[in-house]
Amino acid sequence: MSRVLIVSHDVVDRRMAGPAIRAWEFARRLSRDNQVTLAVPNKSSLKDKDFALLTYNRQSLKELAAEADCTIISGLTLMQYPFLRQISPVLVVDIYDPFGLENLQLLAEQSIQVRQQDHHDLTRAMNDQLLLGDFFICASEEQRDYWLGALSALGRINPRTYDADPTLRSLIDVVPFGLPDSPPRHRRPVLKGVVPGIGPDDKVLLWNGGIYNWLDPLTLIQAVARAAEQRDDVRLFFMGVRHPNPRVHPMRMTKDAMRLSDKLGLTGRFVFFNDWVAYEERENYLLEADLGVSLHLPHIETRFAFRTRLLDCLWAGLPMIVTGGDTLARLVGERGLGRVVASGDVSGVLEAITGLLAESDARASRAERFAEARQFFSWEQAIDALARFCAAPRPAADPARSGLLEPKPVAAIGDVIRRVRETLTGQLVEVLVVDDGSTDGTAAVAAEAGARVIRQPYNKGNGAAVKAGIRAAQGDIIVLMDGDGQHDAEDISRLVAPIAQEGYDMVVGARVRGSQVWHRQVANTFYNGFSSYLTGFSIEDLTSGFRAVRRKLALQFCYLLPNTFSYPTTLTMAVIKAGYSLKYEPIHAAKRVGKSKIKLLRDGGRFMVIMIKIATLFSPLKVFLPIGLAVFLPGFLYAIYKLIVDKPWTLPIVISVSVGTLIVMLGLLAEQITLLRFQQIDR
Repeated sequence: MSRVLIVSHDVVDRRMAGPAIRAWEFARRLSRDNQVTLAVPNKSSLKDKDFALLTYNRQSLKELAAEADCTIISGLTLMQYPFLRQISPVLVVDIYDPFGLENLQLLAEQSIQVRQQDHHDLTRAMNDQLLLGDFFICASEEQRDYWLGALSALGRINPRTYDADPTLRSLIDVVPFGLPDSPPRHRRPVLKGVVPGIGPDDKVLLWNGGIYNWLDPLTLIQAVARAAEQRDDVRLFFMGVRHPNPRVHPMRMTKDAMRLSDKLGLTGRFVFFNDWVAYEERENYLLEADLGVSLHLPHIETRFAFRTRLLDCLWAGLPMIVTGGDTLARLVGERGLGRVVASGDVSGVLEAITGLLAESDARASRAERFAEARQFFSWEQAIDALARFCAAPRPAADPARSGLLEPKPVAAIGDVIRRVRETLTGQLVEVLVVDDGSTDGTAAVAAEAGARVIRQPYNKGNGAAVKAGIRAAQGDIIVLMDGDGQHDAEDISRLVAPIAQEGYDMVVGARVRGSQVWHRQVANTFYNGFSSYLTGFSIEDLTSGFRAVRRKLALQFCYLLPNTFSYPTTLTMAVIKAGYSLKYEPIHAAKRVGKSKIKLLRDGGRFMVIMIKIATLFSPLKVFLPIGLAVFLPGFLYAIYKLIVDKPWTLPIVISVSVGTLIVMLGLLAEQITLLRFQQIDR
C-alpha cells in the first residue's frame, strides 16, 4: 500500500469545477488500495471515510509531501511550491488541461505585450513540470501525442526512458475522466416547474458547465432565439456562470452571453443563467433536460480539449449538440449520440435543436448506444494507468535532470496572496501585484492566486513598481508589502486599524530585533538615528516596506519616490516633513524566500548617497548648518586669536570663514526652497 498525496490547486467543495472534480475522484478511487491524502487550498465541507481531506498551506504541504511515497499535482502547483520536487520521492504530473493553449484565447483581447509575457510565463511553468515530473497523465491519445512532442523537445525522450519502456507508457499515459459507478437518479425536481419561466412540459437545452472565453454560447443563444419563433416551449438553461473558485473571475464570454440574451429579450423567458450547481446535484439537471449542448470556437485548444461536461451527458444518456473537432465530439458523431455542428453555424444549431426535439423520444431511442459508449469511460478503467503506477511508484529512468525553477519570491507569491485573502475574508479588498518585467512566472502565479496583476514591460526598479501599484489602487487605504513571504498577513489589520479608527495618516511595521541579519540591523540602527535627527521624530524602522497609508497621501508624494529600493525611506521622510501623522507598529518579519536583491557593500554606499539626497531634500539646514559651522568656527576662533595677539589674518582663515558662512547661507536658502515646495504639495 502506497502513501499517495493529491494536491488540488482548485477549490474542492460541494460546488466544484473540472480540476477539483478530477482530484476528488482520484482520491476516491486510489484510496481503495492506497493510503490517500487529498490536500486542498480551501476549508472544505466535504468528508470521506476512505481518505484524508486536509487544507494545506506552505508549511503543511512540505510535511505532507515528505510523508508521501508519491505526490500528484496539476496546474501551476509546482511553480507555486517548487520544494515539492525536492521533497517528494516521486512526482506525478496531471497535464490533462493544456492551459497554455486555453490562454491564447482567454487573453485574445489583451495587448500583444501582455499576451507574450503570459505565454512566456506559462510555457516556463509547463516546461518545468515536464522536466521534473516522474510520470505524466493526460486525458486522451491526442493529448498524449501533443505532450510527447513537448517531452521530446525537452530531452525527456532519451535512451534511458526508451530503454525503460519503448512505448513510453511508463513516462506518460492516458487517464481520462471517468463516469460514476452507479447510474444517475432523479431525486428531486430542479428545472421543469421549479425555475420561474420553465414549465413542466417545456423542452430544456442544458449547457452543463461554465462559460469560458474559448467556448461559444453566442451561436447557441442566437439559434434559440430563432427556435423560439417556431415553438414557444424551448428553454436554454446555463448551469453555471459563477465559478466556485473565488479566484476565477467572470470571463468576458459570460458577460457577452448575458448581454446578447438581454438584447434579444430572451433572459428569463427563453434563456436562464444559473449561479452554479453542486456536484452531487448535477444528476437532477441532467435527467430533467431534453438536450445537452456544448459549442466552442475554432482554435487550437479544441484539437486537444477533453470536454468533461460531455461525459456527464454520456452518463445520463442525454442527447447532445456539440461542435466538432475534439475527442468526445468525434464520439458523439460516430456513435450517433446527438448532432455534431460546425463552429459558428447558427442555422446548423437551429436545425439540430428542432430536429432532435421533433423526435418522439430522442433519449430513449439512443439508450442502447449510450450504454455501449459508457463502457469505455468507467472510472475503474479510466484510472487504471494511474492506479498501476501508484501501486509501485518509481522515479523516472532519467534522474539526472534539472528544471528552470529557482528559489525566488515567485515560489511564495501565491501563498502570500492566498493568506491575504483568507485573513481579510468578508472585507472589501483588492489585491494588486506589480510584475516588474519578471521572467520567472510571477504574473501567472499571482493571477491564479486571485490577484489583479499590473505588468511592467521591463524591469524599472522596486520603487517604480510600487508607484505603479499606488496609481492603480482603488481603495482608500493602501497596504504595501513584499511578495516574498517575509511579512505576515495577520499584521495587515494592525496596520490599517490606526488609520481607520484613530485618524493616523500612515502606519509602518517596525521589525523587532532579531528579524534581520546582524549587518542589516547595524545599518538600520544608523539610518534610524540619522533620520530621527533630521526629522525631529523618533523613527523606529526607516527602511521597512510593510506599511499602510492613505491612498490620497500616497498619490500626493508618489512623484517624490525614487525608482529604487529606497522608496520607504523617502515616503517616511516626506510624510513627517509635511506634518502628517505617523505611527509604528511592531512586527516580526520572517526570513524571505530566495535571496535578497540588496547587496551590503554595493547598495550600502548607494543608500548613504540616497540618505544625503533625502537630507538635503527634506531638512537641508540640519545638514548644511553643522557642516558650515564645522568649517566656519575653526577659522573664526583662529581669527579671534590673531586679533588678540595683534597678527594679520592669513588666507586659510579667510577661506574657512567665507566657506563656512556660504555653506550656512546655502542651507538657509535650501530650507526656504524646501518649505515652499511642501507648501505647494499641500495645496
